[in-house]
Amino acid sequence: MLIIEAAADLMAPGKKGYPRVVRTLRSRDLGGDALRHFGSTPVSFSGAWRLGEIVFRILFKGDGKRQPQVTVKLRPPGVVQFRRTQHEARVMTLIERNGLMNDRDDFEVVDAAE
Repeated sequence: MLIIEAAADLMAPGKKGYPRVVRTLRSRDLGGDALRHFGSTPVSFSGAWRLGEIVFRILFKGDGKRQPQVTVKLRPPGVVQFRRTQHEARVMTLIERNGLMNDRDDFEVVDAAE
């Protein structure tokens, strides 16, 4: 898996106290080092900055000369985009295995609504 693009969002309180994006810094590196470039910027993910988007390329092992690959865009809290649906189960398993997916407990939502 190669992280080829990432976006860091600077968050600030907006109207009614909800956070809003003030500035976005993007890093793109087709070699897979997109996150490393944030080291020379004022981005610090422990403060007001958050990861707004990440794009990664997954290379699968294949029998032919070319490896099958899928480019995936992940935008929190719930957007995953990619074109090749034939690899959907493998992509979602990889995302879940690497801790990039948070399961919601629907029962808590139902209890809160009642």
